[in-house]
Amino acid sequence: MNLTSKKSTRNALALVITISIGVHLAGLFIFGVVKIAQAVMREEVTFEAPPMPPPPEEIPEFEVNLEQRNEESSPPRPNPITVDSPDIALPALNIDVNVDSYSSYGRGSGGFGSGTGSGGGIREMAITANLFGTEVTATKLGVILDISFSTHRAIDKVLTEINKEFKDAIIVLVPGCSMRNGVTATIYPLKDYGKGTKDHKIVGQNSTQPFTEKLLKQNKDFDKIWGKLEKEERGHIVFAKRDNNSETSNGGSDDAMEFLRDEGVDTIYWFADFQDDFAVDVDAVIKSMNRGRITLIMHDFVAPLGQINEETGKSNSGLLKLQQKLADETNGKFFLKVLD
Repeated sequence: MNLTSKKSTRNALALVITISIGVHLAGLFIFGVVKIAQAVMREEVTFEAPPMPPPPEEIPEFEVNLEQRNEESSPPRPNPITVDSPDIALPALNIDVNVDSYSSYGRGSGGFGSGTGSGGGIREMAITANLFGTEVTATKLGVILDISFSTHRAIDKVLTEINKEFKDAIIVLVPGCSMRNGVTATIYPLKDYGKGTKDHKIVGQNSTQPFTEKLLKQNKDFDKIWGKLEKEERGHIVFAKRDNNSETSNGGSDDAMEFLRDEGVDTIYWFADFQDDFAVDVDAVIKSMNRGRITLIMHDFVAPLGQINEETGKSNSGLLKLQQKLADETNGKFFLKVLD
């Protein structure tokens, strides 16, 4: 009985253990199936890039109407005040205004001119060039050329050299190189040379028209340069007349200086034989040049330097001193360079 009972107990225990093991195995199986199913059925994870920020808005360009802005910003103008005019009879003004294109300068009754030298058309930068061995610096160059018979062989060379270095130089042709009181000089643009000859009938051979006609006839190069200067409107010519009669005269160099000062030049290049008199107040001429801040470069092309006395053939030391003074006291130079 006891043996049978023990055997039954063992069988029951074995059955419990077997069932427990089976339950655990079944649980493990079910757990595995669930995990596999979850792995298969899990959705694929995708990563999306964060959204890009919107581009910055373009700032619109505004056109500023300066005229309109000025009108809007201008302070209001007060209404005009009107006043009843009294019954006053004003005399009629009979003024005859005659604007002429020619410049007249004279030494008959007054001193040297009082112009301010405020002419326009000046370039911003100065040019420095070597003219016949002498350094010349100018922002605006004025040129005085003696056209008397002695200069005819060399004047075209001088003009060619100047035009090469200073293409905007103002050229004034003068009958001789004297400076005289009692002479009125009128300066015409080259295009009005014919009018000058009508206004100044020839009385004597030492004057503008005889000098010019011979020069144009004998020197073809000068004739071409004349045409160029006339076309560019930077060439002028002096006609001189004595105040006490109708006689045409040489001279007018001081008038040419005054004219160029009024044109606003800062340097004057004066080419002449310097064999004529200086019958003016040279100190007044110097003051006028200094007032215009003008440097005077004087080129004598006939040896010896300065005036030559026709009777003795010797230099006139008095005139030479005046010539040298004129150059020295305008911070200029008086030099000799012989030209064939």
